[in-house]
Amino acid sequence: DNASETESDEGWVDQFYKYLDTKLNKHSEKVKIWWDSKNLDRSEVFDQSIEEAIHKSALMICLHSRRYSQSEYCMKELDIFHEKAQKEDAGLVIDNRSRIVNVMLSNIHYSEWPEKLQGTSGFPFHDGGDYGDPMKVSSDGPFGDQMKELRNALVQIFEGFTESTVKPKNEDSFTIHLAEANDSLIDRLSLIHISE
Repeated sequence: DNASETESDEGWVDQFYKYLDTKLNKHSEKVKIWWDSKNLDRSEVFDQSIEEAIHKSALMICLHSRRYSQSEYCMKELDIFHEKAQKEDAGLVIDNRSRIVNVMLSNIHYSEWPEKLQGTSGFPFHDGGDYGDPMKVSSDGPFGDQMKELRNALVQIFEGFTESTVKPKNEDSFTIHLAEANDSLIDRLSLIHISE
């Protein structure tokens, strides 16, 4: 999902991350986004660093493409966050807003969404066509408008937290776990399936 269509452009997820990080930092410097942009050690099936990052995160943003729901790895991340959030005092919903945020990169029918992403309408970051390609990244136009809506929703969720409900002890910031399906995760799963 982060592959660039041209050699000179950054990947879509790289650009999305930078725009979201900038928008959130204008609201508060206490918001951090954790994303496995380096695709940690490929020899591990589910890297401990990713699981630790999920457990330290107050929110999870799922970059939901057609490949996302086909990835056992991504579904495991979603399951871990869902289970962790349900056990916390804050729960999965803060002020009627889900702590699992569905960012739609493709036009995927609701009936095909993973169960844990159902219940909200999600944020469409695709062009709305039959397949739905991710929007062209730009500070103005549809992408910029949708990014503002996403930022506003995230800020409302942050403001719904109390100091003790979600932040790990000795942490003075909120962390968002950015989850996406990438080529390295698909490769890992292919190798796992071949060896079984």
